[in-house]
Amino acid sequence: MSGTDTDDRLARSIRIADTSDIAGVLALLDDAVKWLCENGSEGQWGSTPFSAREQAVDRVTSWVRAGYVRVAEQDHRLLGAIALGPAPDYIPPTTMPELYVIALVSGRDPAARGVGGTLLELAGRLAVGQGVDRLRLDCWGGGEGRLVRYYQSRGFEPVETFDHDGWPGQILEQRLDRR
Repeated sequence: MSGTDTDDRLARSIRIADTSDIAGVLALLDDAVKWLCENGSEGQWGSTPFSAREQAVDRVTSWVRAGYVRVAEQDHRLLGAIALGPAPDYIPPTTMPELYVIALVSGRDPAARGVGGTLLELAGRLAVGQGVDRLRLDCWGGGEGRLVRYYQSRGFEPVETFDHDGWPGQILEQRLDRR
């Protein structure tokens, strides 16, 4: 956390999602799909809203029910969400203990500015609290690498590329100080 008033306010409003948040998390994802398409990054998540894809709705629902999702909110408005848990099946397994960022989304609302970074910082603290010294995640490797560069700016290092059914992916990791 950077210690700014905004970060402190967001930190106080981060909580574990419950089933009443599923529609709100899907709305964040739907808004992100719309924004990505408007900005030439349709390849990241496609053009179909998450809420219109049964498999995506089931996946988000299972993450929430498993306790994997944290949501950031302000004035009862969801600003962002992060899902943390085991790596997806399409990611090569690792022998090192880790916490995996399954999904991260922030809203388009100006109040959501910086929430993605705040949620990643929370993930690091949760990992350290679990005795884990590594966060991993994967992201879309297309779009001229803009998303990869975002995660690099947050302290993640690219470790491996992959192709998942024609979707170019990048695995990144962040080593954490457990002191």
